Amino acid sequence: MFRFILVALIWILCVGGVAFYMHARDADRETRTAGTAVAPESAKARYKLELTLTFDAQPDPFALSTDDSQSPSVASVRINDTPAAVLTEGTAPGEPWVKEDIPGIVVGTNELFLEATPPLEDPGIRHGIRVRLLENGQTVADRTFWNEGGSKVTGTLRFEIAPKKNEDDHDH
Repeated sequence: MFRFILVALIWILCVGGVAFYMHARDADRETRTAGTAVAPESAKARYKLELTLTFDAQPDPFALSTDDSQSPSVASVRINDTPAAVLTEGTAPGEPWVKEDIPGIVVGTNELFLEATPPLEDPGIRHGIRVRLLENGQTVADRTFWNEGGSKVTGTLRFEIAPKKNEDDHDH
């Protein structure tokens, strides 16, 4: 009889401990997400994106095309999970492709994701893309992404946009 009571007590402690942990974890998650969510402030400056490819980008031959009205992209850029630029035709290698007024940039931390498809005829050659983000003519971010031979060129670039000081916010 004592063994039966001991086994029941151990089961109650184990299952009760797991149930208590799950309840406490969910309650903690609710208190963290219940706070007021502040939408990030959009950056006020004008931003320009420059892409310089070392190859003649081509549409991905394996991409699923669901809409025949749009031409397939050869390169795409997303900023903070918002489509920012889409290249639908290739540029000459070494020639910068420029897109003015880039949307989706906010004050604080931003993330740029780039994806481009090199030609299938160059399976063993490494290809690269230089990405420059300019704010009113000044470089904010500059990085070159390289692929392994035969794969897409992809990369993620994190950059910070500092809040602009007002003319009235000076120290003296």
